[in-house]
Amino acid sequence: MITNKILAHAALFFGLAGSGLIFISFLIYAVKRQDYYKLVSSYRKKYTFPAPYSFYHMVGFFGAFPVIRFFIKLSQRKKVIFMVRNDPAYSFFDDNQIQIHIWMRFFSFLWLAATACLITFAFFGLLLP
Repeated sequence: MITNKILAHAALFFGLAGSGLIFISFLIYAVKRQDYYKLVSSYRKKYTFPAPYSFYHMVGFFGAFPVIRFFIKLSQRKKVIFMVRNDPAYSFFDDNQIQIHIWMRFFSFLWLAATACLITFAFFGLLLP
């Protein structure tokens, strides 16, 4: 039988884990943000960002996740929201010098894992009386 104490401890664990993952992603961003800004500036030289990403790329750490997801999808040639499928920006990663860095994929994974942890935290919190 699941007691309220166990549920509260599980919720607290997931809340702290999600917050810890966001903190780790902040540290990674703080160390590697020059790579991020280089990628953004090289994209802005040739193309314009679609509607929400034109705002996100100026926000800093809190806008980095959607912009990095944008670049990951663009590099995989997957459909990007607010971009037409035959947009010339899909050829941005055809240049061999431009690439997604490994830390960007890890940063994206940390944010997705933190989101899952925080949603679980909220769900467990809702189950508490």
